[in-house]
Amino acid sequence: MESTHKSKKRRVNPVLYYLILITIGLFCIVIFTSGSSNTSGNTSTSSSSANTSNTTTPSISMSEIEFSNLQLGCQPISLEGGGIYPDCNNGKFQILGQVTNNSPYGFVGVSLTVDAYDCPTTVINSSCSHIGQDTFADLLVNGNAEALFPPDQTREGYAMVNLSGLPPIQGNFEWQYTVTGFWNGFEELPVTQ
Repeated sequence: MESTHKSKKRRVNPVLYYLILITIGLFCIVIFTSGSSNTSGNTSTSSSSANTSNTTTPSISMSEIEFSNLQLGCQPISLEGGGIYPDCNNGKFQILGQVTNNSPYGFVGVSLTVDAYDCPTTVINSSCSHIGQDTFADLLVNGNAEALFPPDQTREGYAMVNLSGLPPIQGNFEWQYTVTGFWNGFEELPVTQ
């Protein structure tokens, strides 16, 4: 009796195939960016340096970043890929303004904490009531998470701010922001004062 054994070709699941390709691509990007982020343009060497590490994480000093004309508002804005229309009645605000990056490093976003106050005057002080906070406001170039705030240049920044649940304002609505970090798309960059 003759045995007829046919071998079956196994097909790779297309989803698995694309996941493998994406993983390899991300691995290559991480390797490329970690190799290029170690260069700061400084070619001088010091023989008295005790630090022999070749890897440094760039840090951005607050004195190297300038924020101009930052305004919190409700005006509709059109962004690449579609419009976003904030609704202040539901606590959806936007911040618009210019960001000048005087650091030697580019970054994708600025992480902000935005605080809202009800104040008897137009000055935030101890007589104001703290009425809202958004700790996840990310200021991006025109709202685009793929664009960059390049070194030694100014770009228009945009952030969505969620201050839902605000009580009715009795005095003056005032706000302030705190920079909590910068990120380059892959990691948070340390902030120095």
